[in-house]
Amino acid sequence: MRFVTGSLLLFTAMSCIAGVTVLENVSPGATSWPGSPIIESVTNPAVQLTVGESFNGVGGCTNYAETFTVTTTNYTLQTVDIFAGGGTGTGNGTNVLLRLFDLGSQTAPNPSTYAPGTDLFNSGNGLSISYTPQTTGVLEFDFNGSDQVVLTNGHLYVFEIDGLLNSQPLAWERTTYLSYDGGAAYRNRSWLNGNGNARTFSLAVYAATLANTNTNNASYVWMPSGIDFHAFSAPSGGINPDGANPAAGLVLANGVLVGTTLNGGSLGNGTAFYMSLSGSNFDAFHSFGNAPDAGNPQGNLLLSDTSFFGTSLEGGNNSAGAIFLGSTNGNNSVVRSFTAVSADEATNSGGASPIGLLALSGNTLYGTTTAGGAATFGTIFSLSTNGSIYADLHDFSALDSNTGTNTDGALPEGGLILSGNTLYGIASDGGSGGAGVIFSINTNGGNFTTLYNFTSLDPVLATNIDGAFPSSSLVLSNGMLYGTTIAGGTYGKGVIFAINTNGLGFTVLHYFSATDPATGTNSDGAVPYAPLALSEGYLYGTTSAGGTNADGTVFSVSTNGSLFQIIYSFTALNPSTGTNGDGAFPVAGVLPLGNSLYGTTFSGGPGGVGTVFNVTLEYPPAMVTGIVINTDGSVTLNFMGGPNSTNVIQAASNLTPPVTWINVSTNVADGSGAWQYSETPPTSARFYRSYAP
Repeated sequence: MRFVTGSLLLFTAMSCIAGVTVLENVSPGATSWPGSPIIESVTNPAVQLTVGESFNGVGGCTNYAETFTVTTTNYTLQTVDIFAGGGTGTGNGTNVLLRLFDLGSQTAPNPSTYAPGTDLFNSGNGLSISYTPQTTGVLEFDFNGSDQVVLTNGHLYVFEIDGLLNSQPLAWERTTYLSYDGGAAYRNRSWLNGNGNARTFSLAVYAATLANTNTNNASYVWMPSGIDFHAFSAPSGGINPDGANPAAGLVLANGVLVGTTLNGGSLGNGTAFYMSLSGSNFDAFHSFGNAPDAGNPQGNLLLSDTSFFGTSLEGGNNSAGAIFLGSTNGNNSVVRSFTAVSADEATNSGGASPIGLLALSGNTLYGTTTAGGAATFGTIFSLSTNGSIYADLHDFSALDSNTGTNTDGALPEGGLILSGNTLYGIASDGGSGGAGVIFSINTNGGNFTTLYNFTSLDPVLATNIDGAFPSSSLVLSNGMLYGTTIAGGTYGKGVIFAINTNGLGFTVLHYFSATDPATGTNSDGAVPYAPLALSEGYLYGTTSAGGTNADGTVFSVSTNGSLFQIIYSFTALNPSTGTNGDGAFPVAGVLPLGNSLYGTTFSGGPGGVGTVFNVTLEYPPAMVTGIVINTDGSVTLNFMGGPNSTNVIQAASNLTPPVTWINVSTNVADGSGAWQYSETPPTSARFYRSYAP
């Protein structure tokens, strides 16, 4: 470890994962880099850097990078420092990967999209890092072992930070101009510039001189992948025939399943596809292209007669996102192109980068944007279905730079649902606790109300009582709103919640349990990024992490919070290829149809870039329909489930995760699906559930 004299080490956490040690808050507010770097992309980080980039920023990204050129001699890499902060910190499913690529003898800043080639870190797998949230300052990565790679004189390198789309573990600061002639900033591996002037990310490289020119030639492996209905094919250069990384769920249109992919396709900007309910007849009927076409669709589609509306992170006339109208016959048109975002202020009129679900009433669409607007934190808008009338209903206000709080929330990722003339939604950040809000607003833009503020996280444990950072659309039923958070709760891995539409009666239905710090596994999943689906009194959803193999789960829970059940855990990925048989890391919800759940995974599968999956439900989860106290003191429980099904009744002494369920009886239901179980009341409270094995 390198010690810095004359600088204050205030790191709130230090972790060593694979070949890197992470130090936080080294010289917060630094006016110069600590020690003596061999390369500085900026000389005065606190003054020269004015824009923070994170994975939920402009364009909705999965990686950011800075190129740099090695001069004078060969070196052994020791440390890379960046100027960053203001994020949420990492957690299972939102950890970031550090990557380093040797681009050879190229001229900086090399403004074309770069081909990554060989990753020099961790035998080609990248280095996963974790840390708690930090104020803006130096975030330091000290490399050890074989990850102290050789930097060759005259070569151009790319230092890349990869993460989960629309997560915000850190905000890497950059300039609004080119401050370093040996490299430049990249977003999604494309040159980041504005008005013809390249940008620069904050970066300092520390290395020791070396006499030889050996390099580490490990093979490059891209980040990630049930019951596989369709496995998206591995792209070559970002291109494939069927698409890659589906981030949205599926809808049923004209008897077929319809969905989108974020990436891939013939132009690399995603696809729209359909397939039959049996998994056959797959067709990627539209490849999203270049402007003015929409690009990189993420949000769920909204059906309208025989067509559908969707949102895209990028594309449109200004590369700031679009609303599009499509149909399975291949017709696709842009209804609205969002206005250009200021390169310096990241603001615009009307917002940018919509990713959430649209709501429809008559001939008017309602939606949200996750960027742009008056304060850069998104907007709520209305749009006529023919695109002729657009109205900005609400601009989310700026966050306090120290606390991350405001009065109305920020970054409304989940989109909107409509009831009468009231729209309901979530903002994934901000609010009085800095952990997001639930809001309502009238369709005319009036009466914006913050219904609920999620409480602030414990700065050390990243836990709270109610969850943090809601990121998906809500579900409305009988005056209750249901949703999830990706973080917080008792164990810091997210919650399922319910709340009345008037903002009262907030209840946590399920706390996702802690994950093993070494394996990322747990019993029930973690980080539920996707919206819930409601069917016959049960909520169905996915988690993007955790479960038996740390690759996510499919779950169900009753609307009162009882009978939480894991329906499926995705299988382990091959660590060398990022592939498996069924997919991994679902970030989209499921579609209940009959006795099946249909969904998508963002990664994994045989191609490593996601799948469409189908999970069969033999019977709906059983319900307790009545409890009778008999005259002899015994208790009889009445159950309802599948007709003539065999059911195992289980009991537990408490419902605090991890819950220990004990089998107490096996019963066969009658033709209507009913059965009973009786026992003498135990001396302490007991909870019951039943399932069909």
